[in-house]
Amino acid sequence: MYNRMLPALAIALGLINPVTAVITSVEHVKGSEPVMLAAFALPWVVGAWVLMRGRVTAGAITIGVLALLDLVSAPTWNRTSALDWAVQAIAVAGAAVCLASVIIVLMQRHRAPALTGAAR
Repeated sequence: MYNRMLPALAIALGLINPVTAVITSVEHVKGSEPVMLAAFALPWVVGAWVLMRGRVTAGAITIGVLALLDLVSAPTWNRTSALDWAVQAIAVAGAAVCLASVIIVLMQRHRAPALTGAAR
């Protein structure tokens, strides 16, 4: 279940970045880099693609690092409007769910060989 949910979460979190870039460029937030924010969607999509191609460990670790980066940097984000607050709150909640899913996927992946080896 989590193997199918994790790429969808990663793509959703990747799509939040261009939305935030549009919000910051429309509101003319001083010191913001909307192009870099929009470009940050690419690692999320690449992580989801790697995961869907069957490289579960590499994709999960990539997505997990990105989710952890979002969670750690969230307190430093500038919030300028109610819309900005709402989008960033969704991003933080999504990153937390994504990180928990990554941990579950990696734990399942780690336990799978032990379970099949015990049956022999």
